Amino acid sequence: MPRQTDDQKITTPTQRARLTPRRKPYYRRLTDTIQIGYRRQNTLPGTWVTKTRADDGTYTERKLDGIVADDVGAANGVDVLTFDQACAKARGVLARPAEELTLQAAADEWAGGKLAENDRPSARVKITLTARRIPKRFPEGQMLHKLTVKQIREWRDGYLIPGADDERQRARRSTANRELAALKAICNLAVRNHRLDIARPWDDVPKFGRAEAFGKRVRVLTQDEREAWLAGAPDTPTRNMIHALLATGCRSGELVTAGLRDLSGRRLTVTGKTGTRTMVLSPGTAAFLAGLTQCKHDPDRPLLPAPSGERWTEEGLIDAVARATSNAKLEGGVTAYAARHSYITEHLARGVPVVAVAKQCGTSADMIEKTYANFIATDLEIWFGAEVVP
Repeated sequence: MPRQTDDQKITTPTQRARLTPRRKPYYRRLTDTIQIGYRRQNTLPGTWVTKTRADDGTYTERKLDGIVADDVGAANGVDVLTFDQACAKARGVLARPAEELTLQAAADEWAGGKLAENDRPSARVKITLTARRIPKRFPEGQMLHKLTVKQIREWRDGYLIPGADDERQRARRSTANRELAALKAICNLAVRNHRLDIARPWDDVPKFGRAEAFGKRVRVLTQDEREAWLAGAPDTPTRNMIHALLATGCRSGELVTAGLRDLSGRRLTVTGKTGTRTMVLSPGTAAFLAGLTQCKHDPDRPLLPAPSGERWTEEGLIDAVARATSNAKLEGGVTAYAARHSYITEHLARGVPVVAVAKQCGTSADMIEKTYANFIATDLEIWFGAEVVP
């Protein structure tokens, strides 16, 4: 990382009069790549100088021709400039024009860099959808330099649902936090790449607190509740997704990104937060998923499409599952993750080793033991409670 300049006191004529005359300018930092300098030799007035840093780390010094500091005469804003006027001049001459960059262009640039670094199909789909989704929530043609704190706060708060129960609201806060992190990454990359000298209102909008799922109660569904959940689905695609969640224990994002090519007999390959894994399907689950692929020949098509026929959006899936939960009159914070909890708990209760469950579900044995300690403790009593010494 380039060494930062120690800012010198050059903002007023009095401060500058105390400086030792020298050929080397005294500098103050304006942006990450632009510095304003004051050069004073044996005679007054001194002159204003700029220094810019290129991408390779090299610096270029440039005198503001025909312009002097207001050391001995009043500034006129033309050829005698105050420190602030010299800063404005330097920014106007050297900074890239912010007016040329829209939020959509910044998102496309961010996505292009991410796609170049990632070959996983599911990750590429997620990156592409994020770059399309975030700008659409702002006015068409939104300029990056015209974003405001008010706009970003209203956009973030728009993910919340008035009157929603605690668990659903937590899930919405979590979604808003992920989207806010993506927006900040998009904007910060654009500022760095284009050396934009603009305000950064996104830095003043914090994430929501109490948004993570860790530590919340494990909700395990009974057989009757599972049937009611499926019956409450508002449409067939939602019912298919809930069925698949219950039957595989996958995270919802893993099933959203799964394509037809990922299903092979009784094996399903999914990609998610812990990487790619191939899981074993029961005969009934394999037959159910195979039935969804009939008359579909494009291997890149989603295995479990949304009602639109395209891949589910995170927001769309959350809302669809919430409608199914409401229709089924299920209580206790039932979300898509309840299907995963139920799957894991049921297999632990059957005596499946923790390591095998962890491998099947794409998590660690430690996480299984921490989250499902009560169920594992019961199994330990059964397995190791018998006397082994005569």
